[in-house]
Amino acid sequence: MSVLNIFSPGVVISSHNTTQFVPNPWATKAKPATDAWVQTAINVLEIWDTAALVAFGIIEFESLDEHGHTQTKKFGNIHDLPHVNLSSMPTRLFIPKMVSVTLAFIPLNVGAVGEVTIFQWG
Repeated sequence: MSVLNIFSPGVVISSHNTTQFVPNPWATKAKPATDAWVQTAINVLEIWDTAALVAFGIIEFESLDEHGHTQTKKFGNIHDLPHVNLSSMPTRLFIPKMVSVTLAFIPLNVGAVGEVTIFQWG
């Protein structure tokens, strides 16, 4: 297998909890899912004069099973970000037959810039 395409949506810039939903950029009506490698990165931090941390990772994704049915894998509650176990969110993951991915950006006493890159494999 090799990388066929690379996609990176706009960056997340925030000092508050937020999410970023990214549908598969190579999906078509005939082929709604492709194999993808998803990788997140924190590019910039602005730390104030207190303890701080930031997490940016995959909180859930949708993929197709062998029968073509959509399956959702969750790594935390997207509607309750303050209580997500930060270490449970992968920062990079290979997702066979990816339909979409949702990322969570969870900062504490910090402003930061996060970026996701998706690689299409084939």
